[in-house]
Amino acid sequence: RPPSIAAFAAVPNTMQTLRSVKVHAPEILKAALSDVRSDASPIDWALCALEPDGSSLRLVGKGEGGAEALAAQLSSDAVFYGLVRRTDQIDKSTTIKFVFLSFIGSALSTMKRAKVSTVKGAVSEVFAPFHAELMSATEPSEVTSATVDALIHEMFGAAKEPPADSGASLRVGMREIKISGATPPAARLHSSAHSSAVAAPQALAAPAELKAA
Repeated sequence: RPPSIAAFAAVPNTMQTLRSVKVHAPEILKAALSDVRSDASPIDWALCALEPDGSSLRLVGKGEGGAEALAAQLSSDAVFYGLVRRTDQIDKSTTIKFVFLSFIGSALSTMKRAKVSTVKGAVSEVFAPFHAELMSATEPSEVTSATVDALIHEMFGAAKEPPADSGASLRVGMREIKISGATPPAARLHSSAHSSAVAAPQALAAPAELKAA
């Protein structure tokens, strides 16, 4: 016999359960995250740990030094969440990006790892908004400025000029598109009217598969 409507109602809604999970964030942690976001503060990272019962966060530290300084606070027997501020100079523009990271120590049991997944959404809300996420690192060596920068560039792209080429390239996701028509580096040194390779009118040599699309 088909189950009744009442029987269906008794089945727990997994997604609703995950959304209802709450994690307490102390005011000292919120203040540390505000410092990371503040243009007036030199603080560029903040880190917290998930308490063993999974119901609250504990501030571990904050400071200067970026991802490497944060990574020095990590250990293999706990779960950590952090926020890193990165500043890039593109031509004459300064851009700021925030990266949220989650760290699940390699020494944690399978059961504890599974429990962590139920609070991830609630924790990310504490750290939001952010531009990119470094998910589930398990070793401190995985948390570096190079890793953070690569993640940001993969998400948003990055313009660069090769050292011995008259052109430049634009990174879009995992692809690099050649930019032609840029002023050669030597000529730029003697040009008072120089503008960046990306800002000037140029032609793009797109990959063949992109043209086909």
